[in-house]
Formats: sequence, C-alpha cells, structure tokens
Amino acid sequence: MLSIQNTSTFYVDQKHGDKSNNGLSPKADAYLNGPLPSIERAFTFISTLRSNGENRPFTIALTDDYYITKPIEIPSNINNVTIESYGLRKRIIGGIQIKNWKEDIYNGVKCISAPVPDEAKENSFSDLIVNNKFARVTRYPKEGLLKAKETDTKASVKTSQLFSPSRWFIAKSEDLEGIEGVENAYVNYYHYWIDEHSPVESYEADTNKITMKYHSRFLLTANYSSREPSDMYYYLSNLPSTFKEAGEWYFDKKTGRIFYIPLEGESAENLNAYAPMTKKLFNIESENVTLRDLELLVTDCDYESRYARCADPESGISVEDVISYGADMQSVCYADGAISITNSKRVAVSNCHLHSLGIHAIAIRSGCDHIRIENNLIEDIAAGGIKIFGGKYDSPEEYRTNNCSITGNEIRYIGKRYEAGCGILICHSHDNLIENNHIHHGGYSGISVGWEWGYSDNESYGNIIRGNHIHHLGNGKLSDMGGIYTLGIQPGTVISENRIHDIKCENYGAWGIYLDEGSSFIRVENNLVYNTGTECLHLHYGNHNLIRNNIFASTLGASAVRLSKNEHLQGMHLEGNILAVCGASVYNPTRATGNFSASSNIIYDLSKDKVVLYKNGDDEFDLEKWQSIYGHDHCSIIADPMFKSLENKDFTLSEDSLAFRLGFKKISEKVTKPKT
Repeated sequence: MLSIQNTSTFYVDQKHGDKSNNGLSPKADAYLNGPLPSIERAFTFISTLRSNGENRPFTIALTDDYYITKPIEIPSNINNVTIESYGLRKRIIGGIQIKNWKEDIYNGVKCISAPVPDEAKENSFSDLIVNNKFARVTRYPKEGLLKAKETDTKASVKTSQLFSPSRWFIAKSEDLEGIEGVENAYVNYYHYWIDEHSPVESYEADTNKITMKYHSRFLLTANYSSREPSDMYYYLSNLPSTFKEAGEWYFDKKTGRIFYIPLEGESAENLNAYAPMTKKLFNIESENVTLRDLELLVTDCDYESRYARCADPESGISVEDVISYGADMQSVCYADGAISITNSKRVAVSNCHLHSLGIHAIAIRSGCDHIRIENNLIEDIAAGGIKIFGGKYDSPEEYRTNNCSITGNEIRYIGKRYEAGCGILICHSHDNLIENNHIHHGGYSGISVGWEWGYSDNESYGNIIRGNHIHHLGNGKLSDMGGIYTLGIQPGTVISENRIHDIKCENYGAWGIYLDEGSSFIRVENNLVYNTGTECLHLHYGNHNLIRNNIFASTLGASAVRLSKNEHLQGMHLEGNILAVCGASVYNPTRATGNFSASSNIIYDLSKDKVVLYKNGDDEFDLEKWQSIYGHDHCSIIADPMFKSLENKDFTLSEDSLAFRLGFKKISEKVTKPKT
C-alpha cells in the first residue's frame, strides 16, 4: 500500500473516487490505494497532516473534469498546496450540464430544446454557456437603441445631476407594441463610461411604465448637459418574441425548457451546454497556493452593485444595505472574480485557461501580497479580466494589497455582458508589475491603475506597466477610455514599451494613454500609440509627468496630444517624442496651453507638407509662432520620422531618421514592428 511517506500527491476523481481511498494513486486497487472523490476530502487529509506538524508542499491532481455548485474554499490551514491536472488539462466547471436536447419549434422558430434540471431552475440563471462561449440572449431591438418617452427626472434633485439614481421610465407605446414578456426582461442602458443592467421589477402595460429592480448609478440619461427625457437610450434583453437568430437562447420558465437556435455545425447531438450554478470557483484565503494547468469555466454573471460612490469595499466601509444599483461607478470595480483571493500571500494562477466566467476572471482583494498571475489565457468573460483592489490609503494595514505580478497573460473578448470591464484593473495597490500581457477586444480600457480622483493621498504608486500589447478596445458604445488609464498621484509608476492601437469610443475619449484626474509624477516612455479614435496621449490634469521617447502617430485624424484643464501646475514635460498626425493639429490643449513644456520633439504631418502645431478657432500656429507665443517645443524640428511601413503599421525607424540626430533612442522592434 502506498504511504504519505513516499508521495506528496493526492489524486481526485469525482466519478471514480471513494472517500475510503487514501488518495495516493490515480487508479483504485484492492489495498485502498486510489483517488479521492473531492478536493475537499483531499483538504481534510492535508489539514490533518498539517496539524501533526507535516509542513511540506502537497499537490492535488485532478484525473478528470470536476463539477461544482459552490466555491472551493481554501482557508489558511490549507497552505503550501498546488492544484493541477493529472495528464491532459482538466476542467473545473461551476455549473450543471444541460442534456437531452431535441429538435423543437418555439414561437414559430425552428430550434432545439432541453429540460432544465431542477437544481438549475432554483438557481434562476440568466446565462447559458454553449460550446465554451456565452450564448446570446435575445435582444430588442436587434440593432440600435430605443429612446424613453419620459424618465424619473425628479430623482435628480436629491444629489448632483450626475449622481442621481432613478428606477423607472416611460417607454414609447409604439416601441413596445406587440412585444411580449417585458415583465421578465432586462433593461440595458449606457452612460458615458458605464453600462447599466437591471431586471424589470414591474411593467404597466397601459402606461408603458417600466420599473427596474436596481437603481441607475447616474442620472437616467445619456446626456448630462440635458435633463430631457428623450435622452435615455436603452434596449431590452431576454424577450421570447425576439427569439429569431442563430446562437440565441431563451429559458421558458412555464415549460421549464431551454430553447436554442444552433449555429452552423451545432445540433442536438453535439451541443455542449452548461447553466451556471455558482458565482465563484475558488475562495482563497491562504499562503503558498498554486492553481496550475487547469481549464476553469462557467460561473454566474448576474451582478447587483450595493456600494456607495466613495466606498472602500475591501475594508467594509460605506456599504449601502438599502440601495442596489445596476452598475458600479466605473469599470465594474466592486464586483468579485471567479477566482477570489483575499488575505493571502504567494498565491499563483499559472498556465490556466479561464473562460465563460463572470464577473471578473480573477479578483485579488484586500490583505494580499506577492500574488502571481502568469501565462494564462483569459477569454469570453462577462466583465473584466484581472482585478487588484486593496484597502485605501487610510485603511488599516491588514487590508493593504501590494507587490503582485500580472505577466504573460492573454486577455481577450471581455466585457461580454458588462462592457465597462477592464482587461486589468488596479485600485489602491502599489509596486505591482504588469508586463508582457496581450489585451484585446474589450468594451472599455485595457489597463487601469489608480482610484483616487485628484490630488488626495493615493495607495497606487510604483506600478510598472511594461511591454504590453493593447488593441481593439471599445465597441463604440462607451466613452472616456484609454488603452492605459491612470488616476491620481503615482510617484514611481512607469508606463513603458507598450504597443497600443485601435481604440474606439461612442462619443468622446478613445485615447491611447489617458492620464486622468490628478495623474502625477508618472513616467511615460518608449511606447508606440497609433490608430486611436482621439488623441494618442491625453492629460486631463495632473502634475509633473514626464513623457519621453514615445511614438505618438495619430493616424485617424485626431491630434497627437491633448490637455484638458488649465492649472497653476506644470502638468507634463514632453521631451524627445515623435508626434505625427494626419491633417490635424499636433496639440489639442483646449484651455491648457500654459501648463506643460515640450522640447526636442520630432513633429510631422503624414498627410501633407504643412504642419499645424495648434489651432485657436481659425487661427493656426506653425512651429515658429507656437514657440514664440507659448514657448513650447524648444529645439524641436519638423521632419519625416521615416517609419519603415506606415501601411503595414511597422513604425521601426530608418537608420537615416533625423530623430536619432535629435537624441531619440531606438525603441525595441518588439514594440514597433507589427505582431503576427
């Protein structure tokens, strides 16, 4: 019989394991060698060994896929443990499989259907995962948005116009004519930088009044300069009458069946579908824990925000127990992750595939130190990829979270349900390394670091954001975003060697690097930014930021650099950059022409010979006029930077470029050459 003295691995097989086995072999024999039936059973063995003074590392190896309906809890007594796959990568699935599909017809539409297991009915799920992706909920209208006839504008007198929660609106009668199931639908609507979602609490068909279960986070309008009711734009989801297109699903509660319209190649025989049964896969509160070489999928995506505007949820401050909102104030910031890590040290998630999860894939919360998230593929996520959210500057020391590394991950196709989710979000945390990640195809910012607006004390500083490739963000539905976004005073924070491109917004603000309110003492160098909907670099306001040796190629018709607020501070110094535009002025300083300095920049218009540095109405400033009136761009020159191939987005400079004579330092081809 095997002994714990000659192995450090416990094997788990949910189908074939037995609680009477010792867990020390992947296959059972007559001597009680064999796998355990659950991870929790393995934890019991490890806990007993720990209490007897056995502190060596242990491994829990999964020999088959593993299904859960509640989170796997890893408490402090389960430490120095690795959970990994045995042989080929195994799956941990937070849901129940939907089986027994058959061909069917629903609302006159040819489809397939299956009965919902009783456990899933009780869970009241609102997402379906089909063949490793979120199936599409029905949407009305199929394209575009509806306008409300009237909104709850009286709520706006409670606080400021922006932060004015509302719960109801009146729909136009013609918009809902013939539409069934409104009382069971979800209302989805946008503000500039968040999207809000709420189940319908009640629907009055005679008046077309829709009351939402959750309050709006902001004034119920898409236009803050106006309180006109027509400014509220929305769409409805989860309606049976709009069940029409391939890839859509609907759960008919009356019949207890799920209906699904197969995509090409899908059928009742080969459909692999799951209903989420838990919001999280792991709750980790321990030390020296590693999740490695696993496929982690299926968690519930419903989210109800219950935190005040200035909350510090990690230290339990300002939790609102009465009001529920349809969204957080920004970036789905307070929502947890499928892997939730709290009060932990030296936890790693490595070489895993995380997908079909809500709300974030991974949340590193308060009281954490030296957490490593490395070399994972994270995709098809309801909101954001990875979140670090520690205690605020003035919170007790035990709530602080710092010194984490997020490296080598690919984070893609996120914001599937909550578009305001970020690829990587860091709130109240310092000395983190965010390096060599590939972030693309999301609805909002790629990497967001900060969480103190203005010049108040900030726990976010000394963060290194280096070597990331960030692109194709923004689906044209949200605004006020950046490939890399910062907030507040951040001495020691460095943004370097990132390639950022193809950022799109709905109304304004598709910036490459966005130094938002109070961003200060940040070094931005050796980055390449191009193909952004608005300026490559935007400083809202801040103090003494250094912008050096970057290529800002505003190839879509916007200015290269924007400043938005005039203060009696030097917001930034631009030195030795390549500032290229296509028909626009180089600078768009609005009201802030005086609070920055610039020198030794290479300036060029890629579309014509004439270069305009600044426009004030119809008054255009060439370099000489710009220098003489404002004193900016000392020692700068107008010259073709000589990119290798603008058409192919290869921004490697020719060896003959005048930029090198002016002191420009060659940026690594890892940054300047297009990725394959």
